[in-house]
Amino acid sequence: MELSVAQTRVRIYGEIRHSARSIKAYTEFHPDRPRIQTSFNFNNDLEEDGFVGRGGGFLRHEVKLVRHDAIAATLASIASR
Repeated sequence: MELSVAQTRVRIYGEIRHSARSIKAYTEFHPDRPRIQTSFNFNNDLEEDGFVGRGGGFLRHEVKLVRHDAIAATLASIASR
């Protein structure tokens, strides 16, 4: 199960990284069009689903505690490259 969770996390990260790079490429190839604005910060989504408390915090999951705002910051830095 731990391996499955780790692989899923890597897959999800890869998909988000791909999306961020696609957005960047689109922006570079279409400088005349408005920039695509999106956020890879899932705090509100996680909070609505009851996985985190208000103001961020840790995912309440017994497999491993993952600081989701740190993940969002990493993904944002990839998108800005």
